[in-house]
Amino acid sequence: MEELAEKRIGKKGVILKDFLERRDANLIVKETIKEAPIKKYKKKKKKEIKQSETSEKQEVNLFKFIDASRIVEKDKLLSFIKWFGIPKEVKTLKTQSEFATAFGLSIDTLTNWKKLTGFYNEVEIYHLNEMKRFMSDIGMAIVKSAKKGNPRSAELFLKYYMNWNEKIRVEDETPERIITNEEKAKIDHALKNIGLATIIKNNR
Repeated sequence: MEELAEKRIGKKGVILKDFLERRDANLIVKETIKEAPIKKYKKKKKKEIKQSETSEKQEVNLFKFIDASRIVEKDKLLSFIKWFGIPKEVKTLKTQSEFATAFGLSIDTLTNWKKLTGFYNEVEIYHLNEMKRFMSDIGMAIVKSAKKGNPRSAELFLKYYMNWNEKIRVEDETPERIITNEEKAKIDHALKNIGLATIIKNNR
């Protein structure tokens, strides 16, 4: 009888142990299922925060001199700075009033923007870039004027395109330095090559 009782208890013990192991296994699976979406959400949240920080950093980098951290419409401020640096003759929107209307801004907002520290430094950047597109036209105008015999235009041409130095010209004009016929011939040849032969005639 005692042996039979021990066998029954032993059998129940095995069943109980098996039950407990299965229960624990099910609990682990359930916990894993519960935690998975949370981890995914946390990962997504971190990614969104990182993207937001990157976006804010890019907005700050729109300006080199202005602290735009408190400016809400940074893109419109940048457009105003670019517009401000364009000559009036080539502007589509001629006045600040027209600009304000086109961009849904008030004149007071534009006035406040102009008072920002570094505003005109920002304008200068875009103004210089805007002026560079006229360089080829100005250069050609100087060449045309120099070819007609204008000494000032010729001087500008030589300084800008040929790295000519004013000090060298003064030294050459001193009585102590006499230009030989061979050097004169080389200078005449160089002027003819760049289309400034008219200057040779005017100086003879």
